[in-house]
Amino acid sequence: MQNAEVFRARVGSMRKALKSRADLIFVNGPHAVTITDATLAAEAGGASVEQRAWWSWQDTATAARPSLSAEYSGWEASHGVLTASLREHAPVDGILGFSQGATAASILLADLARSCPDLLPAFCILVGAFLPRDPDVVQGLRASRHAVPTLLVHGSSDMLIPLARSEALREAMGGRSELYVHRGAHLVPTCSGDFKRVLLAFLDRYAGAGQAGADGSMGPGANEQAAAVSGG
Repeated sequence: MQNAEVFRARVGSMRKALKSRADLIFVNGPHAVTITDATLAAEAGGASVEQRAWWSWQDTATAARPSLSAEYSGWEASHGVLTASLREHAPVDGILGFSQGATAASILLADLARSCPDLLPAFCILVGAFLPRDPDVVQGLRASRHAVPTLLVHGSSDMLIPLARSEALREAMGGRSELYVHRGAHLVPTCSGDFKRVLLAFLDRYAGAGQAGADGSMGPGANEQAAAVSGG
């Protein structure tokens, strides 16, 4: 768990690397979360910072880990927040999400493919994502099979969410997806070296592939807008 402000700070390296071609819009989840575990609070940016989530869960032994939940509630509110943001900032070229936010982004894409295909972005980047344990949500992901090009990014040393769960999400989503594995843990990797090369190549292929804006300036190299979905 985290919030838009904390997430913005955590992707500072990526914002700097993309400043000439992308404007990031940071969106907060609608559900407030209280973190009592000191380690988790530190990971989320400090116990004094109000954390947000994209769904609620009460069915796990480890209550602070939404990735372990087998039943999600409150997604309807999150869907409303995210679609409202997409409409407010339209056209939005891509979606970036981390951890719970990345999984929320994958659920959103499935929802949009069924109900609001006009809001589907040209690309999606999911960092530290996981296949939901809620069977109803998984069924929705498999039924959608949207064609939004998706880059999944995951750490080989991630002890919070194993790489296999990101691979399982990729399989469930289908469509055009690729997986980049870095050597780090559960984090957004520094945007340099090999990761920067992979990220920029992905954006060169797909950014600006959606509907052009009024000035026609959404081709590769133009300034794209991406909705950043926080999570943790």
